Formats: sequence, C-alpha cells, structure tokens
Amino acid sequence: SPLLPDSDRTGVSVGASWSYSQKSRLDVSYMYLPFKDRSTDGVNNDKFDGTYKTTANLLSLTWSHRF
Repeated sequence: SPLLPDSDRTGVSVGASWSYSQKSRLDVSYMYLPFKDRSTDGVNNDKFDGTYKTTANLLSLTWSHRF
C-alpha cells in the first residue's frame, strides 16, 4: 500500500567539504534517489490501487566551528 512507501532503489550521491580556518568547516552533500515503479492494483485492502512513481532529492549542509 502507499502507506508503506518502500521499493527497490539505487541512489547517487556527491559531497564536498571546505575548511575556512582551522576552526570552521562547511560540508555539503546531495543525493538523488529514484525508486523503481511500484503497482498495487488489486493487491491491497486500503483501496489506494495504482502505480506509484517516487524520487527523492536529499540535500545536506553542515557547518561546524570549534571554540
């Protein structure tokens, strides 16, 4: 059912880190996560039959500073 949106997937990610000084750093990463299409036609009791196409775009920014 779409209540548990899980499917086979393969992700691609890239990231980088920049040091501004010995105490400050910025980390950036991005992940593209396409899911395989999933169909629930007639196989669930929730009455949400259909084909589900899902992708996720995940962005992460982390700034750290030591005092």
